[in-house]
Amino acid sequence: YDTIVTLANGEEVEIGKLVEDKLKDAREIKTLKDGFYCDGNNSSIISLNPITMKIEEKEISKYIKRKGERLYKIITRSGRNVKATGSHPVMILKDGGLRSILIKDLNKNELIAVPRKIVTNNSCDFDKEKARLFGYLIGDGYIAKDRIEFINNDENILQDFEYIINKIYPNATLKKRYEKNITRVYIRNKEIVKEIRNYFDIESEESITSSTKKVPDLLMKSDNEAVSNVLTGLYDTDGSVRKDASIVELCSKNPLLIGQVQRLLLRFGILSKIKKRTSFAYNTINKIKRDYFYLYVYGNENIKKFYLNIPLRCSNKSNLLKNIYNINITSNPNVDLLPKETNILIKKAVDLLGIKIKLLRKQHPKLVAYVDDRCSPTRNGLREILPIFDAKLLLLHNSEIDLKKNVFNLINTMDDLHISGRSAAGSIGLTRQIIRDHWATGRSAPKKRNLNSFYEFIKESIKVRLNELKNVMGSLHYLANSDIFWDEIIGIEKVEDEKYVYDLTIETNHNFIGNGIFVHNSNVSDSISFVLGRLSAKS
Repeated sequence: YDTIVTLANGEEVEIGKLVEDKLKDAREIKTLKDGFYCDGNNSSIISLNPITMKIEEKEISKYIKRKGERLYKIITRSGRNVKATGSHPVMILKDGGLRSILIKDLNKNELIAVPRKIVTNNSCDFDKEKARLFGYLIGDGYIAKDRIEFINNDENILQDFEYIINKIYPNATLKKRYEKNITRVYIRNKEIVKEIRNYFDIESEESITSSTKKVPDLLMKSDNEAVSNVLTGLYDTDGSVRKDASIVELCSKNPLLIGQVQRLLLRFGILSKIKKRTSFAYNTINKIKRDYFYLYVYGNENIKKFYLNIPLRCSNKSNLLKNIYNINITSNPNVDLLPKETNILIKKAVDLLGIKIKLLRKQHPKLVAYVDDRCSPTRNGLREILPIFDAKLLLLHNSEIDLKKNVFNLINTMDDLHISGRSAAGSIGLTRQIIRDHWATGRSAPKKRNLNSFYEFIKESIKVRLNELKNVMGSLHYLANSDIFWDEIIGIEKVEDEKYVYDLTIETNHNFIGNGIFVHNSNVSDSISFVLGRLSAKS
């Protein structure tokens, strides 16, 4: 029920609530053997094109509610997790493309597809300074029934907080109290307190504290400028910049908030990692032991994107971040890995392009390592070797255009294709030594019939290879430029069953984002079709 689904406008909603609301308002509810469903009504979701591996907006065609069954929880190295039935698929790389695999068939250490960026069609124009105010309140605010408190000790942040309050709420009465090197700012205006509380959509009159605070729904579906400002306010208060480790860090007791922030950072293509740690709360008298959730941003590319898109106002944090940005730290190459299956595509491309790998050992060691399957390729590593492939592919196209019934032209093309003279001669029914020992040396010229056969063989070889390369090179380029981050499975566990399970059907792409993971939808029938594969499953 509680899996968070990301809609096309950026809004996030529990899948159970989404389906129940649609079933409640549906004109017609259709029956399944183990549940119900209704047809979609033009609501859109973020989905992944399984061919191009790019994010797209797709309509939800069906909302499904079924009887519960055995549930599994999968946990990834980046801290994402999702609960689903064992017959619910996620996506892996197999046979050169994206394929679905049932959760019950997943193994630890497998890489599954999760979004490396999220693109939305935001329709909500939220005031950027008000967004920053909410960032401050989520970080260092206390929102009671009758008042709002903001506690901080940075002069720049306190001044900005007061500036925003006075600009948006001219009639606000601000009061301050100084204690232990910190400043408490109070707002008791009933109308302002009520309005701000309403944004957090808390039905009870209880105080909104760090355990329950989250990014308001209206901000989730706002444009990137508003998102940038709410993140700025949050990191300026609750965030930290670690000079020793070149890491930007956020800590909260609320895992839902940390999950929201991880997905909001993806609006700017910033990858992050969640870790749960148990420690004592030293700001309490009894030193209570609690779970805390840390969100880490690290690596050269992610730090740069954070610095450019989340402009911190706290001078200490901003200066530390600027120094890290200017150092141009080296990213860990083992973080942004592609599935090892990619090596099969790389080796196939090398063979089809006729690349002589031994000649490239010193100049391109990564390429050799990938062909030898000694390590998993990285996204950047694949981008480094693709120009070699592209240049060779262009030569192959030119060879097809420039091919002549000239024995030396044909032999040169044969060598470019890395086809041996013995193999070529055998393929056209001649003695194996004739091409290399006689035609290439000029000892004898080929008969017209044999020259024609040699020409047709080379021509057909180029045609076949170009046809195969179209798919292989397409897949490699899609992988190198995809909207996918390949996240490693570090845990698969059975969890308590639920009375009902919920699902969506997305036409064409057959997937959506659930808890920050691309999950495959179910079909109303008991079969799931995905790309070229077909799996039987009950969702």
